[in-house]
Amino acid sequence: MSEDPPDLMTVAIRGFPLALWERARRHTEALLREFAIIADGGGDNAELPQRLIDVVGHVRIRAGGLNAQAERSIEEATARGDDEVDFDVRVPASLARGAQGFSALIDEVDAYCRAGDLLTLATPPDVRAFQLWYIGEFGRQVEGAAPLAWPEAAAAPPG
Repeated sequence: MSEDPPDLMTVAIRGFPLALWERARRHTEALLREFAIIADGGGDNAELPQRLIDVVGHVRIRAGGLNAQAERSIEEATARGDDEVDFDVRVPASLARGAQGFSALIDEVDAYCRAGDLLTLATPPDVRAFQLWYIGEFGRQVEGAAPLAWPEAAAAPPG
């Protein structure tokens, strides 16, 4: 049995939009599959795909197994047909502090998708807004900010 990381913190996710989450999840999975093929082939265009794969793998290793209850909350809310759900996520604070860097990496990935000959397109604007909010909640809350629910974040003017 593995021990929890010593810097574990709880991030409160409020108003999590289930349909948008599903779209974001499918987009990310398609992107990671395509990037794995590119990275496996090597060459000049493989650096960014490999970097994204490495970062995602690192996050999965560090946070893997910590959030079975959050995953159950999402699954149960989806099965009930709910539009949104609230849950808490446990994550190493060091990962939460890296949220801004991860958002910048996603921006790089989107630019790569727009510039290349990929099957996976750049992230749709509504999915990107969701990603910024979700990832941003980790960085905001590790710094002591109160949770910002998705409906309020989505209604706020950009910027």
